[in-house]
Amino acid sequence: MEKVKLGLALSGGGACGAYEVGAIKVLAKMGFEPRAVAGSSIGALNGAVVSAFRIKKAAARLEKIWLDLYTEKVLQPRQRPLPVKTVRPAGIRRGHLRLRRPAKISPPETTGDFFSSLRQLLTDKAFAIYDETPLDNIINSAINLKRLYRGKEFYASAFPGSQGLTGAVADLFYWLLARGKSEFFHIQSLSPDKILTVLKASAAVPLAFPAQQINGRYYRDGSLGSRNRGNIPIEPLIACGCTHIIAVILENSSRLDPKDWPGVKVVEIRPSKQILQMGNIKALFDFSPERIAQLITLGEKDTRGHKELPQLKKEISSLRNPWRRLTATIRRKGK
Repeated sequence: MEKVKLGLALSGGGACGAYEVGAIKVLAKMGFEPRAVAGSSIGALNGAVVSAFRIKKAAARLEKIWLDLYTEKVLQPRQRPLPVKTVRPAGIRRGHLRLRRPAKISPPETTGDFFSSLRQLLTDKAFAIYDETPLDNIINSAINLKRLYRGKEFYASAFPGSQGLTGAVADLFYWLLARGKSEFFHIQSLSPDKILTVLKASAAVPLAFPAQQINGRYYRDGSLGSRNRGNIPIEPLIACGCTHIIAVILENSSRLDPKDWPGVKVVEIRPSKQILQMGNIKALFDFSPERIAQLITLGEKDTRGHKELPQLKKEISSLRNPWRRLTATIRRKGK
């Protein structure tokens, strides 16, 4: 086991993940270079870039990716083909135009139509409000698989849930009751196709995006799991031997208890003002350029002013240097 091993944990939070970009930029300037990375939901997507590149280059790459985003680029309503009877012979051109637009819910003509539409909605195994194609495009353009395989150890969380509309509602219910635990996937152990599926699953917010099938089971947003097994992915970093961990946490929750991680130093970076809270859907899906720029700036500010990071940097440096490690040991014994 290594004497010193730094890990970076990135939590989930949708569009608020831009805050992590600001934090990573400052960590790079301070000279931190994690040996292992773990991410949940949007943190898994950010973490995949950090894992593939040295942190300074990853920070620049992430900032470019995020500043190029906007709400319409990420969130596009899922299009569903209209029933054949809605295409009228008298208006072929109009019919083609209607097929290009997202289907809209119209009042049912009969009670039978209503129940038929309801049954179709409830049995749609791939139910989702938004199209997953934009997410596919973003992941494929952002992730360098060759470098990822040769990069830092990387773990992504995903929540084992159910498919369809009823499954999404059930998964949200389990999240509210803090039931169920997310699972962590060691990314470098997976095939290329499975890596992309796991990353999509980790970011698959219930109702918004469809569940993803992995090894015969369906998975959703990794942040649905209980705190230390999902949205704050510290557990796999400890399991792989990290002695020091920097955790960027987007949610407004109570601080972690050091007693849960004996022998491991965990430093938390949290927003100085609330950017994410339960029930605030807008915060999750606001990918407007103005909002993204604000969050990146806030992440930089909070990380730059963090009081524990300079001490952590000094401690890691002293432990990595054999002579400093020896003198530090003698100093501790003399106290």
